[in-house]
Amino acid sequence: MQHLLFFCGETAYAINCHFVKEVLPFVLLTEIANSPHFVKGVMNYHGDPVFVIDFSILTLNRPSELLLSSRIALISQEKEELSFGIFGEKMTEIIDIPEFEIKIDENCESAFIESMALTSGKKVQIINIKKLSTLLTLNLT
Repeated sequence: MQHLLFFCGETAYAINCHFVKEVLPFVLLTEIANSPHFVKGVMNYHGDPVFVIDFSILTLNRPSELLLSSRIALISQEKEELSFGIFGEKMTEIIDIPEFEIKIDENCESAFIESMALTSGKKVQIINIKKLSTLLTLNLT
């Protein structure tokens, strides 16, 4: 399975490429008054507003660094109307994670981590897009 790799600080995260519609360079975002702390803002994507989550705020309680390698992954789900962006650092690589390396972490207390994998000697946390979408939806209504 192919996954988009990115980082928050030194911690590696991955998004299943099935959910990634496009990877965009950082664009100017419009801040939203009274939005949840982890919503960096909203961007215009071909005329449609798209909320962008700063993943470092969710995980490290600090904004992502604006690096040349910082990107926005546009997330799209089947049969779901809510598309959103995930802003992360060092978002430049697609990795292949064999299914046998992916381990469901039942002890994980995170609201949005689905599983873990050990690839190339590095621990990667795989994001549960449906849970992250639910978190965003609940906090925007």
